[in-house]
Amino acid sequence: MSDNPVLITLAPTALPLPELLRAAIDAERVGAARIHLGPDVSDLDHVVASIREHTSLIVTSSAKDSTADGFGAAPEPVNQGSITFSAQTFIAAGVDLDSSAQWFELRFDGTMTPTQVVLQTGVLATRFEAPLTVAGDGEAGMPAQLAAIAAGYHLRVGSSHTPLVAGSAGPRDDAGLVARAAGIARLAGRLPMTVEQAREFLGI
Repeated sequence: MSDNPVLITLAPTALPLPELLRAAIDAERVGAARIHLGPDVSDLDHVVASIREHTSLIVTSSAKDSTADGFGAAPEPVNQGSITFSAQTFIAAGVDLDSSAQWFELRFDGTMTPTQVVLQTGVLATRFEAPLTVAGDGEAGMPAQLAAIAAGYHLRVGSSHTPLVAGSAGPRDDAGLVARAAGIARLAGRLPMTVEQAREFLGI
């Protein structure tokens, strides 16, 4: 068992429910413990309930239209801080931190070079006590994953960050993106967290 397992979060684009369920089921099978639904998800409560019916994934969301209470059809009530960096905000002197957040997500947009991603990850690591999840958009995706794994952080991957291009040499779907992230983690000696481990880790 890895002493420092990695929490892998799937962040898909808005998909029709059958496709979203297929992505969630397959992603859990290859290493995801959490799925994060974006603000463009419609009928959120129904989507969350469907995912819970077919998987054991932790479900979180930045959508605002949930009306359910507790752990029924509503997303998990996890307090997450989020900061997005670009080449223009590289090594920003002032970063607004939410001290109440259970974890922080560092997101690097596609304008950042691999060197900038690695340096920025190292600089910000000294400013956070809560766990860090790292995501990279487009060309910043792979450098972000490698830097995060090396530094002991956690990963958020999916089609909301990495465009899926038919016929390309890369992963063909969201589960493929999760599988690639899990493979990188295993090569570094870090196993993907199970859902049970992730719940304990996040205190939910």
